[in-house]
Amino acid sequence: MDDSDTDLTTNLTSLLLNHCTSIKMNDVEALLSRLPALKHLRLLFPSCEPNSKLFDGSRWEKFIQTKLPLLDKFEFSFEVFKRFNSNDVTIESLIAPFRTRFWLENKNWLIKCNLQEEIGGEVFHLYSIPLFKNYVEYPEYRSGIRHSTLNIADNNATIIVNICELSLDLDKMTFNESQQNNSSTPNYFFQNVTKLCLSINQTWSVDLIKHLSTIVNLSCLKKLTLILWSKSEIVSFHEGAKILFNQSSNLRSIELICDYNTVGKLFLTDIVSNLPCHVKHLETSILNPEHATMILERAEYLSNAKFQVFNGYEFWSHITRWLSQSGREATIQEELVPHHCATAPPTCKMYLWFEKRTNKQIDTSAEGKRMKLMHPHNSS
Repeated sequence: MDDSDTDLTTNLTSLLLNHCTSIKMNDVEALLSRLPALKHLRLLFPSCEPNSKLFDGSRWEKFIQTKLPLLDKFEFSFEVFKRFNSNDVTIESLIAPFRTRFWLENKNWLIKCNLQEEIGGEVFHLYSIPLFKNYVEYPEYRSGIRHSTLNIADNNATIIVNICELSLDLDKMTFNESQQNNSSTPNYFFQNVTKLCLSINQTWSVDLIKHLSTIVNLSCLKKLTLILWSKSEIVSFHEGAKILFNQSSNLRSIELICDYNTVGKLFLTDIVSNLPCHVKHLETSILNPEHATMILERAEYLSNAKFQVFNGYEFWSHITRWLSQSGREATIQEELVPHHCATAPPTCKMYLWFEKRTNKQIDTSAEGKRMKLMHPHNSS
């Protein structure tokens, strides 16, 4: 913005700036000075310059008091690689200016500063609470924090995180929770999660699934991915699945990833048998068509399904026969999956869209059945 635009102001009351890089405090002040009516400001800057001055709480306090008198909601997240001299800058020295009456009493804004490990070094992360992030791997994110401090006395206060997508390793989470004697590491609660990926190895218990709801708001969840690792020796998923789905009232889509060993088949059976009727989409890989029909017979409320298969023709023949026998109506489409390796066996994705079922008597004869086949598999 040119200095000649000093008379340009606006009545804008809310401004969100996401993922801006290489921006400095001078730039921010030049922009915000034209927005005196701002009431809500969100700044998410994941890569700041060490000399950007964005971490200067005293400067922010003075600027807000003089230029943004109506601001009552200030959300920010600033990250910078630790290139400072460690003797000069610490998380305590960065957070100290945010402990004034202005921040704590006049505005009641909670601010936190972390020193955390990142690829290539350490990062200072200064942010308001709740924290805004698009994606988090947990507990890796928590484990990567070496030191952390708040601008209030209760340094163990739970950190609220507004997040869209969360990846969570249940085994690592169990171990991490057992190491909570490290008081400098914050506890987190993830709200507004719409996509959740749960990685399962040796841990799947009723108590753990109940504990999950204490760190994740499951009521906003729309898509759930469950990954079962091949070495798992879990003997039952039934009760845990019931609890998980009972708390996920807005869940609409589920993806299941597992091997088809004994535990994998048990996993599929227990999960699919407990799917609530509001889950309308399912996707998974299968070894043979019988696995697909087992899933579809148990999850009868699905609107559509996607299966990755090795033999498209075999699947096509089996599923069309099953549809005729069961009285289901569906549109089927095949999509070949390209391979980077020329010697890898071909695979394809099979999509099924089911017609809405009614309470009327279902005619299972060929005349009463409609199957629309899109790009059918060539048997030759």
